[in-house]
Amino acid sequence: MELTKRLIEKYLKSSKKEKSEIISKYCELTKVKRATAVKRFERYKKRYLFQERDTQKNSKKRRGPKKKYESVHEVILWKCWGLSGCVCAEKLHPMLEVYIEELKKNNRFSLYELSKTEEAKKVSLGTLKRMVNRFPKVSTKKHKGNAFIYQKVPISANFGRYAFEEVGYVEVDFVEHNGGSSAGPFAVTAVYTDLYSQWISRAAGLGKNQRSVEKMDLLAHTKLPVDVLHYHPDNDKTILKVLFEKVKGNNEVKLSRSRPYKKNDNAHVEQ
Repeated sequence: MELTKRLIEKYLKSSKKEKSEIISKYCELTKVKRATAVKRFERYKKRYLFQERDTQKNSKKRRGPKKKYESVHEVILWKCWGLSGCVCAEKLHPMLEVYIEELKKNNRFSLYELSKTEEAKKVSLGTLKRMVNRFPKVSTKKHKGNAFIYQKVPISANFGRYAFEEVGYVEVDFVEHNGGSSAGPFAVTAVYTDLYSQWISRAAGLGKNQRSVEKMDLLAHTKLPVDVLHYHPDNDKTILKVLFEKVKGNNEVKLSRSRPYKKNDNAHVEQ
């Protein structure tokens, strides 16, 4: 077989008469029949041509500028895009550094080199647009008609870390007592849980309209012994609107929300 490999290149470049002479010499050296020798050369001919084609393909240089971002950068940006609620690139771009730091604190990038996450922060808006266009599309009906409040309130995926810092970081949840049906009036319990002290403040009301939520919010605050530094509710639009109006213009109090359908983001109050 080694002899076939050595002779194949010369065989392919030879004329018909020269090929016949090579076959004859090969039969004499290997003691095989002429038909067997021809089959061997034909088989090696296909293999040799495929190798030549692959070599030429690999040797061709890619035209255009060198690719700056790899697939790992796309994965990092895809995670940020998911954390943002799958917003467009224009809204995602100015918040990239915030989302990357948030995911790093939550150990979502432990498998990636630090340099890759730092490079992902510097991606241009044009490049980010092209990447977002390639991301798998998701349903846009989750927050239909309420885009404004979701744009104004950022997502925090690791709010539980404040349980070890100081009092004032409060998770908020409104529990419905409707037996599985939201038809007609039903009782609601507002639950405010301070992460550090584990103090729980509750208030009851009827329905989840804005007036009822405002009353429950005021009542729950009368039972809180701490000054609130940061609210963290779920994605209920009425609760978000009430708390947004409360913190608007107050730089000392912050507001964030959990990821849609991720109850573990509000684990303390859910318990």
